[in-house]
Amino acid sequence: MPNPWWPGAAYGFGALATPAFNVALVAEMYRLTPDKLLGRVRGAGKLVAWACIPLGSLTGGFLTGAVGTATTLWTLSVAMLVITAVATAAPSMCTIGTASG
Repeated sequence: MPNPWWPGAAYGFGALATPAFNVALVAEMYRLTPDKLLGRVRGAGKLVAWACIPLGSLTGGFLTGAVGTATTLWTLSVAMLVITAVATAAPSMCTIGTASG
C-alpha cells in the first residue's frame, strides 16, 4: 500500500463492523436453533470459523509469494467486499429479526 494509513483504516473498519455482525448473527442463531441442539450448532460453527484462521494464513502466504504483497492485499480486499455485498443482499439477511423471518 502506498500509505500506511490505508491498512490501518481497513482494519479499523473491520474491527468496528465485525462485532455488530457477530451479535446479529448469533442472536438469530439462538432464535432459530432448538435448545437441545444449541451446543452442537455452536460447536460446529466454531469449528468452521476457527478452522478458517490457519487456512486463511496459509492461503495469504502462498498468494503473497506468488503475486506479491500489494496484489494480495487488493485481491483479498475485493474478495471480502464482494462476499460482504452478497451476504448483505441475501434475502435471509434482510428478514433477520422481522415477524416473517
